[in-house]
Amino acid sequence: MTTSEELPTASDVALHRSGATGEPADGDAVTPTFDDLFDTCRRQRILGLLWRYTVDEPDRFSAGDRELALNGARAVASWAVQVEREALRSAKVLDKARVDFRVLKGVALAHQLYDQPEIRQFADIDLLLPPGRLDAGVRALEASGVDRFLPELRPRFDSRFAKGVDMRAASGVEVDIHRTLAMGYYGATIDPHDMFSERDTVAIGGVELPCLTLEYAFAHALIHAGLGARDIRLSNAR
Repeated sequence: MTTSEELPTASDVALHRSGATGEPADGDAVTPTFDDLFDTCRRQRILGLLWRYTVDEPDRFSAGDRELALNGARAVASWAVQVEREALRSAKVLDKARVDFRVLKGVALAHQLYDQPEIRQFADIDLLLPPGRLDAGVRALEASGVDRFLPELRPRFDSRFAKGVDMRAASGVEVDIHRTLAMGYYGATIDPHDMFSERDTVAIGGVELPCLTLEYAFAHALIHAGLGARDIRLSNAR
């Protein structure tokens, strides 16, 4: 659960933008405007946190700043509703095909860890499928109108070597289907069977969806932070 003490301040974000060294490149004091802070939070996908900060500490911001933060949070929350709607649709397709799954990352963590899910921004759906069920899951989703970005390199390549399959629903929402949690050697060291031995659930639209336990979700966050992009977003670093 997130509290106001954990939210980033303007100085926190400004220092992150300057390389987190504590010293701006030109030696001048860091004096970001609220527009600077808003733009950074937008790129770092933490507009929900910024909005919550303006609600918890209203005296620190002008009425215009608070309105900008609110409108930004509303925009990302509106997209999140579409993503969650697509997650429910994908879950229904996989259930019908009798393919088990675990909801990963933002969609799950927003409901597992935050008192207000809209604070945790996310842009797409990530689903982990059990070993040996990737092809069946992808076929079921394709039959329902979800298209893969790229064709399979050769038969059974995805189920043997790929980290997963990137797909997109007709709604425009990206649906990332995972066989494992990392590419290459690191992915081969992970036994997905372990992550299906137990589960947590999150309630979305009155439907309970299976997700990783917090222990496995934490391990996944570490993998994502350590093996992902060199400059990780603040949303992922949290």
